[in-house]
Amino acid sequence: MFYNLGSINLDLVYQVPHFPVPGETLMSTDFRRYPGGKGLNQSVAMARAGASVVHIGACGLDADFCLQELIDAGVELAVDRTRPVSGQGVIYIDPTGENQIVLLPAANLEITPQQVSQGLESMGSNDWLVLQNETNLQVEAAKQARALGARVAYSAAPFESHALAEILPYVDVVAMNQGESEQAIQALGSQPEQWGCQVLITLGGQGAKFFDGQGWYEQSAPKVAPVDTTGAGDTFFGYFIAHLDQAGPQQALKLATQASALQITRPGAASAIPRLEELA
Repeated sequence: MFYNLGSINLDLVYQVPHFPVPGETLMSTDFRRYPGGKGLNQSVAMARAGASVVHIGACGLDADFCLQELIDAGVELAVDRTRPVSGQGVIYIDPTGENQIVLLPAANLEITPQQVSQGLESMGSNDWLVLQNETNLQVEAAKQARALGARVAYSAAPFESHALAEILPYVDVVAMNQGESEQAIQALGSQPEQWGCQVLITLGGQGAKFFDGQGWYEQSAPKVAPVDTTGAGDTFFGYFIAHLDQAGPQQALKLATQASALQITRPGAASAIPRLEELA
């Protein structure tokens, strides 16, 4: 079982001819609203990869369509829906499929310790806790999971050096992209092999690599024409962690690469995540 203390966002997606510069008023060519947030995306990815998932989070009544996305994916909810404002992601996408994102955390930073404890009450030693930097109480949840004998997987995004340093002693797998890994190396003053945990680094179109505590596994990525890269890293991480135990690092990397490559050829984040049977 995977327990995800995860964000829930309303993704407000604007297609733009180019990214705006300071002081510029830019006309959007299209607007869509999608369920999103790193936590929601990762819960959907794990579930569509075949895992059993419980999502612990908070939102307002305006996020019902986000919760429906989780339910449709097969995710069990432990979500407080009484918050006045849900998290939001304002996303600009340029003609190449690249994106810029501004986040409003709102309800995602209002999760209570009691809610976390209740969400984890059925956790066992064969389970995983999944975390990102878009909610509060990550360290507290990680400590609880470790006390229950479970393992902890943490996405160090959006990157915050102090958050990484604080939670790293309680993490079994840390995941980040190449840019975040460079920031982490500088902030921690050490290489990934010295961090005391397993390390997943996604490399965009170049694929990904994984350090299992002894050596590195590498996986190249297929060439695709991206439509929207929002949620690609979450798709990769969700598929990878869902298959790490049963398939091993190399196969988990392969499946995650296939899933994220397919996901970026579709618009949206969570709604674009493929199911396992769709992979070649």
